[in-house]
Amino acid sequence: YLNKEAYAVFLESQKANCDIFGIGNYVREKCKTVGEWEEIKWEKAFPRIYFLPEIKTEIKRTQIGTV
Repeated sequence: YLNKEAYAVFLESQKANCDIFGIGNYVREKCKTVGEWEEIKWEKAFPRIYFLPEIKTEIKRTQIGTV
């Protein structure tokens, strides 16, 4: 369920052209010049970006109950 919902949030942000995960910041670090950054053509590249969420949960028990 969590994976499905995380992916749904990503798809909605993609439709709104929002970079909620900071992918642009990561790619910007890889570009050595402004020209390289501008060559990416974000309007075309962003709709093709995808991710595979992997969510892990852990339930801990304490003396007063489940946390």
